[in-house]
Amino acid sequence: MPQGLWQSFKLVKKTPAGEQAGQEVVDIEYRYDLITSGPIVGRHGFARIVHVGGSAVALGATTSDTRFKVA
Repeated sequence: MPQGLWQSFKLVKKTPAGEQAGQEVVDIEYRYDLITSGPIVGRHGFARIVHVGGSAVALGATTSDTRFKVA
């Protein structure tokens, strides 16, 4: 990933989500600022990480801070 495209990354919340098919699952909520040619845009996202053997697989979604809503 090119350097200088984002700043102020912060892990908001890390929650163990139990196990899925015998593998550990963790939910992550995060924030960061995206540096564009115009204004800096706040981003907020959520990811689920599954430990598989010695590796981790993640699926995440990110949106602007103004559109992020927790269900």
